[in-house]
Amino acid sequence: NCFELFIPENKDQVIKACKTEADGRVVEGNHTFYRISAPTTEEKDEWMNSIKAAISRDPFYEMLATRKKKVSSMKRH
Repeated sequence: NCFELFIPENKDQVIKACKTEADGRVVEGNHTFYRISAPTTEEKDEWMNSIKAAISRDPFYEMLATRKKKVSSMKRH
């Protein structure tokens, strides 16, 4: 029930990824692969489907749109 995410054409290339820290900062990832293990086949399939759904063609644009939405909702409160 394990699988890996990597770039097939270039396994040494860093995967474009980012995470949001608790203080709101966005930090760029520096991994060449991600290894994921799930306790069941069903959960592995859920992980894979969720990851596929989260992959975007323009992550920078989506990150900016998310930030803009967050700021505008904070201004209303």
